Amino acid sequence: MTEIRENRERMAEVLEFLEMLTDSYDDYKHLEPATLKRFITMGGKVARLLG
Repeated sequence: MTEIRENRERMAEVLEFLEMLTDSYDDYKHLEPATLKRFITMGGKVARLLG
């Protein structure tokens, strides 16, 4: 039973992550390609800052 519970927990985590990606895409899909590229480049710096 523990393995089943762990698998369900992992699947829930993956679902949460995929939903977050979908929401992010919905937020940024309207941006011009050049703006999106700058944003993505900046995002890496922000991610490192937030650690």
